[in-house]
Amino acid sequence: MLIDAPREPRALDLLGRTSHGRVSVSVGALPHTAVARHIVSGGELLLRLHRGHGYHRACDGQVVAYGADTGHPADRPVPGPAPIPGGDAKQSPGGGEPDTDRAPDMIPGGGADGEPERAPGGELWSVSCVGTARVVIPTGTELNRFGPAPHTVDGEPFDPVYLRVRPKFVTVHHIAGIAPRQSEYAP
Repeated sequence: MLIDAPREPRALDLLGRTSHGRVSVSVGALPHTAVARHIVSGGELLLRLHRGHGYHRACDGQVVAYGADTGHPADRPVPGPAPIPGGDAKQSPGGGEPDTDRAPDMIPGGGADGEPERAPGGELWSVSCVGTARVVIPTGTELNRFGPAPHTVDGEPFDPVYLRVRPKFVTVHHIAGIAPRQSEYAP
């Protein structure tokens, strides 16, 4: 059910807990969806997209839907050592600091072979917002909050463009007790 955005404060709080989502717009009466990086700023969403695809032109001045979620707990990658570019050595995310981005349903070292074990009954949340998008130039503070941009998108240099969306309607869904996914390809 769509809820008036000011009456659903959880939506922006939940969106602030993830970094990417999907923006959707109707182009020639057909739906189109693109991945975007987002931040929450002043009760609005600020999206960063790649200018080279031209999606921002389709969204500017149009009603868009933006959605983000935690994904299925069984599909989340297990945080661990990341390769250092140009070398074989490994370093932990965040330079050895505790991993605060670990999924809340993960128990470090709890499984066989020291691998993280999923706590019984994972959780998922999903937020969708509907509002009008406008191409904008973010403030310096907002740009800093986005962090570093990707180097390339589909093999071409990333060229950022920004959309601001003031949510008019939102939906928030929370699912608890999710069992690990059973893959038909698992041994």
